[in-house]
Amino acid sequence: MEEDSTGFQYPILLPTESDLYIPEEEKQSSNNTAYALPSQDIRTQDTYGLTERQAHLFMIYVHKLAPLSDACDDARHFALEVPRLALQQPMIMNGLLAIASRYDNLDNDLESTFYHSKCIELLINAFTNPPETWDTTLLIAVVIARLYEENDNETDSYYHHLNGTQNLLNHQVISRFVMQGGLAEAASWVHLRQAIYVYVARRKPVEICLENFERSTVFRRYDDSAYANRAVYIFAKIMKLLLPMSGSLDAMGGWEAVEREVDGWYEGRPLSFKPIYYRKAAVHDQRPFPAICYTASVPVIAMQHYYAAKAVLCLHKRNTEMEHDITVALSAEKKISGYLCTLMGLALSNEHAGNAFYLPAHMLSLCGHCIQNTCEREHTIRYLRRVDEVIKWKTSLIIDTLQTEWGQVDQMNLLT
Repeated sequence: MEEDSTGFQYPILLPTESDLYIPEEEKQSSNNTAYALPSQDIRTQDTYGLTERQAHLFMIYVHKLAPLSDACDDARHFALEVPRLALQQPMIMNGLLAIASRYDNLDNDLESTFYHSKCIELLINAFTNPPETWDTTLLIAVVIARLYEENDNETDSYYHHLNGTQNLLNHQVISRFVMQGGLAEAASWVHLRQAIYVYVARRKPVEICLENFERSTVFRRYDDSAYANRAVYIFAKIMKLLLPMSGSLDAMGGWEAVEREVDGWYEGRPLSFKPIYYRKAAVHDQRPFPAICYTASVPVIAMQHYYAAKAVLCLHKRNTEMEHDITVALSAEKKISGYLCTLMGLALSNEHAGNAFYLPAHMLSLCGHCIQNTCEREHTIRYLRRVDEVIKWKTSLIIDTLQTEWGQVDQMNLLT
């Protein structure tokens, strides 16, 4: 066992000679002292001092978890800059080790809880300082703390920091972050995605000041990342209309305007947002999801937000017409089901974009009850189990909820 400066112990498992792959020619020449290389030991003071376990967790974050945050960012700020920042900032380092530990060991949360608690302790202290001192380090730490809780989505801790970090999203400091560009701007958009996903899954009123994001460079740039984040922004506007705060006006003009915005976004999408391969869904062949393949992650996430927006527009129409025109309402439900299948098809067709598995699951929490076809339902359950396998995000609660809702829908259909 090895003990770090915090007093926490980690088992050190050193590789044996049998674990190493050595080509035969190297084995034969290893006894030839004429070609022996001089020892090149690295002095302890020349390293960052991580234990072997900590280094393992750090690399898990860099190679497996950071790409999930970089889903709408071709510059890969979370993979390239956040690790460097973590080596200088204990608040971020503890956060990274926490989420990597949770990803690496789902059966025991002792280690991950230890690091997460350290991160939160430093985060709370940072929030006590005046807002003008809040910087990129604080924003990154908030994002990472939320990532940790997203992976604990089947307990109340998933929402523990929702209220605590909401002030940051609604504070004018966000305007400063999004105008800075670089890591600060990228982290702001990740934070917005996190908050929106929670509201979608919980069906709670959206408390986000989107005006803080309107100064972002994404509205002046034309690269793929910027266009993808515009889709996130539009989706956030739609969710604010669907789940308004108490006393907010649900103006029909707002829905019509945002629907035009969604259609305009689709018509103006870059060429890179068109798939390299498409195959229609075929329920009769047990293929309820379309195949839609892209070469990069950013277009996948962007198109998912487009189809999620279309689904929510239909959900609003369904809710509005349910008491007036049942035919229109049922037609809207069928369209919603189609959009949900498209969302799942995008994820399954592009497993290189790990983040793509999240939004369909959240949307299933919101309106998965609209899926009526037996084949689509069966494959939806398979999809949710695949989510657990690919990104280790728990889905058993969503599965149970959907099956209950579908049973209730079927019972009502029998009575009508």
